Amino acid sequence: MVTTLVSRSYTDLDIVDEERRFVAESPLWDYRANRLYWVDVARPAILWRDMNTGNRHTWSYDEEVGSIALCEAGGLVAGMRSGIYRVDTETGMRTPLAKPESDRPLNRFNDGAVDPTGRYWIGSLQTDSLAPRGRLWRIEADACGSAMLDGLTCPNGLCWSPDGQRMYFTDSSTQRIDVFDYDVCDGVAYNRRLFAELPDGRGVGDGATVDGDGYLWSASCGGWCITRYDPRGRVDRIVGLPVRLPTSCCFGGQKLDTLYITSSTRMGDVELAQQPMAGRLIAAYVGVKGVCERTFVLNTQSI
Repeated sequence: MVTTLVSRSYTDLDIVDEERRFVAESPLWDYRANRLYWVDVARPAILWRDMNTGNRHTWSYDEEVGSIALCEAGGLVAGMRSGIYRVDTETGMRTPLAKPESDRPLNRFNDGAVDPTGRYWIGSLQTDSLAPRGRLWRIEADACGSAMLDGLTCPNGLCWSPDGQRMYFTDSSTQRIDVFDYDVCDGVAYNRRLFAELPDGRGVGDGATVDGDGYLWSASCGGWCITRYDPRGRVDRIVGLPVRLPTSCCFGGQKLDTLYITSSTRMGDVELAQQPMAGRLIAAYVGVKGVCERTFVLNTQSI
C-alpha cells in the first residue's frame, strides 16, 4: 500500500535559506561541525549555513560545481567542471586532486557520493547535449581515478544501503533507478538491474539518499515530489512539494531526522512566481531518520 504525505504548508516544510539559487544541488550534512552545505551548479558556488549560529556563507567559483562530499581529514571534496578538488571549509580555497575527464573537454562533473570504505564516486556528463559521453568514476585515497561506467547521459542519485551491500544509481534521462550489488572490499559494483521506474508525470530521478531503514529517497525532478522506495523498489511514500523541480535531498540535523531538499528555478518568470519556495533550501519533517554521511578517505601525503 502506498502512503502519501502531501507537504503544502509550513506545518510540514520550513525554508532554511531564503536565497533563490538557479540550480541548487547536493545538500550535505556535516555532523562534525553542525553545518549544512549545498551548491549552485550553474551560478557556481558552495554555500553553507552554521546551524548553531544561523550564519550563512557563500564561496563563488569560475566553473560549475556539480557536487560535494565530506573529507575524512577535514574539508570537502568537490567535483567541478575541470576536475576533482579538495575545498578548505574555512576559506573556500580549493586544491586540485585529479582531472580524470581531461580527454573529454566538453564534460563536467555532476553528482557524487562516498562509498562505505571512503572511496569517492562521481559521474560526469556532456553539457551541451544529452550525448552518452558521461562516465562514472571511482576516486581512490591517492586521488587516482578509475572509470567504472561509460556511455552515460546524466549520472545522478549515487548512494549506498546502510550495510554497504547495494549501490543505487540513476541515469536521469532513462526515467529509471538502477541498483547494483556492491563489493565493499574491492569497491566494485556489479549485477546492475532495474530498481524502480518513474511513471509519466513524475519527472526524472535526480539526487537521492538512503535512510536508516534502508529505504531510498529520490528527488523526482519535474514531478513535484520526493519519492521513498522500499528495498524492493516499491513506492512507500510520496512527499508532495510546492516546487516542480526538486533536485536532491539529504538527512541532517542533530538527530538526522530532517530531510533537506534543494531545487531549481530553471523555469519561466510566470511559473517561478507561482512557486515561491523554488530554488530555496527547504526542510521537510517526514518522521524518519537518516544515516551519517560517509567521508572520503584521502591520503593527504599524496597531494
